[in-house]
Amino acid sequence: MSWEIVKNKITGISRKQKRLLIVLVCIAVCCVVFLQVFSLRIVHDSLMAGTLEKGDCLLIAKHAYAMGDVGFGDIILHTSFLADDNGNKRELYTRVAGLPGDLMEVKEGDVFRNGEKIEGPSAAGGSADVEMPPSTLPPGCYFVLSDNRKEGLDSRDGRVGYITIDQIEGKAVFRPLPFSRIGSIDRID
Repeated sequence: MSWEIVKNKITGISRKQKRLLIVLVCIAVCCVVFLQVFSLRIVHDSLMAGTLEKGDCLLIAKHAYAMGDVGFGDIILHTSFLADDNGNKRELYTRVAGLPGDLMEVKEGDVFRNGEKIEGPSAAGGSADVEMPPSTLPPGCYFVLSDNRKEGLDSRDGRVGYITIDQIEGKAVFRPLPFSRIGSIDRID
């Protein structure tokens, strides 16, 4: 279709219709850009209970770490090597508890980062029988914890282990639903 044909079709519509067309095109462009940057996801488990509840809808920033580093305390969505009911790689929501180069240790259920006990949501309720000798996180690897440590699938479990930047699908940044819990998802330092 040549430009002249398009121009003739546009000139044949009223000013009100042109404005509506411009608004609709702008909305469509905004939707496409939004879907390239963010995704909406539903929480399907209770691994982060207390912070994220089963059924919560989350806005995930897909490219949050393209220009910045993964931060301690960030809540991330990542793939694991565990399979879901359909045989696909299972996606997990966890909190970043260790960064590359950190010395991590699990002793009597408590998690230590560089010799200091981790406090906060991801430290509560750990199983006393979980032990992990001190080990330094390799470059590009992260130690993650579930806030619900009793049911958690996280780096303490050998089936999950350390995760890499390639496994991270994005950072949880906002909870639009349910309305009673609407708000930003802040990291805990």
